[in-house]
Amino acid sequence: MATASSGIAATLLNLRRTTHSRFKLLTPVNCNSTCKISPLDVNGRLLHDARFVIWYEAPMCHRYLFEALNRKLKNVMSNDLIFGSKLTILGGDFRQILPVVRRAQKPSLIGAFGDGRIPNVQRQLHDDFMEIPQQFQVNSKENVINQVYEDLEVNFNNTQWLSSRAILSTKNEEVDKLNIYIIQKFPGETFYGEY
Repeated sequence: MATASSGIAATLLNLRRTTHSRFKLLTPVNCNSTCKISPLDVNGRLLHDARFVIWYEAPMCHRYLFEALNRKLKNVMSNDLIFGSKLTILGGDFRQILPVVRRAQKPSLIGAFGDGRIPNVQRQLHDDFMEIPQQFQVNSKENVINQVYEDLEVNFNNTQWLSSRAILSTKNEEVDKLNIYIIQKFPGETFYGEY
């Protein structure tokens, strides 16, 4: 189930639904906000049956919207784990989020932005870092492509097979590189045309 925080971003999606529309989120948003979906209605069943939720432009949303969806998914899935244990992918450019300094005055807000230089921070593993298990780590783009598109030479014309697979990346330039690499693996001759 794919959704986007803004109407513009939603036009890029197949069913063109905003987050507020898809999850029946009401405004104004506050700590008691909820999704007006019942586990028994069409939207509740759709949410329950979805393999995962993709929320595009997530950084644009207030935390109360995530909390409302979290509560609703726990209810719909009858599961107390975060998001009802439904795989939830939050997409967007998280680098656009400005620093938040609670109850700060203007001078301390300006100071929070720093001097414009990126500090050289030595990262060490602490308890607040999550270590990704070895079986989920990608050692090379060739390995991940072979895993996701293992029968490409047989199924390259099968749109259903192709559309049921995806490789997610944080940057469009990486997606472009992967697309070029995967297309080169398609059997047959390459033809170039002008539009």
